[in-house]
Amino acid sequence: MNSVYRFLLTFTFFFISNLIVNAFFKHNLNILTAFSVAFGSAFGLFLVEIYAIKKLFKDVKDE
Repeated sequence: MNSVYRFLLTFTFFFISNLIVNAFFKHNLNILTAFSVAFGSAFGLFLVEIYAIKKLFKDVKDE
């Protein structure tokens, strides 16, 4: 559950920061673009975290 919570927190942070950047540099808010960038970034970090944890526990089990 900790990984899912971290995914949601990362997604929210990226989404809000993308909206703020869009508001400063563009004349309109691209909510769909902010959502897709935030989701892709958060999901990529989530997958890397899961892979790293599995790899770490595999290495610890082998010892």
